[in-house]
Amino acid sequence: MYQSDKQPADRAADACLKAVNARFNAQLARQIAGTLPPGHIYRLGYPGRILRAAGFPHAPIEMAASRLASKSVQANHPFDIADVYDLVLFINNPVAVFRYGAQAKNIIV
Repeated sequence: MYQSDKQPADRAADACLKAVNARFNAQLARQIAGTLPPGHIYRLGYPGRILRAAGFPHAPIEMAASRLASKSVQANHPFDIADVYDLVLFINNPVAVFRYGAQAKNIIV
């Protein structure tokens, strides 16, 4: 869909998503540099249309910086923390969404 074809509400949502993503990227840069305060919680905005259609509640998406750090060094899926720049945009434009276990709590994007 072209930007000009979008409804005003969709354009506003896109602008908000880009602002949240820019804030996340700036905070991620601080985590990589080691200057992010201990106990930091990333606030990744709210689920977009695709995630809501997949069953996500309209509630804030949050992630602890410590969780990101610990997951990046796990043996079963190591990654460089810098690989998650633009995470907010990627979460809201998923390749796939899966449910597992207790469906009210477990959705994989």
